[in-house]
Amino acid sequence: MKKRGIAQKIGLLSFILLVLSITFSCEKEAINKTSSDGGTIGNTATTTTTTTGNTTVIPNTSFNPYGIWQRFGSPKGYKTDLAVGNIPGEPANRVYMCEHPGSPSEGLYKGYINGNIITWDSEFGLPNAEFKQVNNYMTLYFNVGLPEDAGKYARGIWTNTCGPLSKENTNENGSVGNLLFWTASDLGCGDIQVTVEGVTKTIDSYYSASPSCGSTGCANFTLPVGVYSYTASCSSYTWNGTISCTNNGCSKMQFIQ
Repeated sequence: MKKRGIAQKIGLLSFILLVLSITFSCEKEAINKTSSDGGTIGNTATTTTTTTGNTTVIPNTSFNPYGIWQRFGSPKGYKTDLAVGNIPGEPANRVYMCEHPGSPSEGLYKGYINGNIITWDSEFGLPNAEFKQVNNYMTLYFNVGLPEDAGKYARGIWTNTCGPLSKENTNENGSVGNLLFWTASDLGCGDIQVTVEGVTKTIDSYYSASPSCGSTGCANFTLPVGVYSYTASCSSYTWNGTISCTNNGCSKMQFIQ
């Protein structure tokens, strides 16, 4: 490996202390979660995901970076929530990043994602960050230090440590809502297992029209209001994404081939 020149060193020193604290707090993080290779919608491969606490490692397939993510495996125990797109009341490509207390860069940061590049609002003075899939997890790399030292992320929840994603998502009064996952036909792959917040429910029936929340044979969840990530799979297909849970509402997600 060639040594960096003087000009490169000077360039690195121009980054503000905030950038360094966010990036170098990631050190070489142990990969403590695994997942077998899996298929995308439409193929015949099966997918296995590993769930620990509130985070689920995504399968090594084509993916959508939009959703709620949480950092894992930090040697110093630093925690970060990352909300990529679909934030209520914000543009579709808005990004929120919450560095939890204990991190040298504690606080809430906002930006926008284009492809897999996040550009932060100018007030934060952060360089662009690359958010991409590496093996069975995601990395957030600020172009400082080595790419392999970047923070690692898995699908999770927004903890409200830096405040709710929107007023609609606050749970200050203990408000809850309902989620329902269903199919309109037999997909020919057996029962569908749906996981939200580490809890797995089964879809073993189908409906010709949209069913009501709580309907038998669907995967039903009752949760505090907020935005949740879900994963689902049967013998031939896999699905993942996010769904909003509203106060006393019934949010539905239909799975198709």
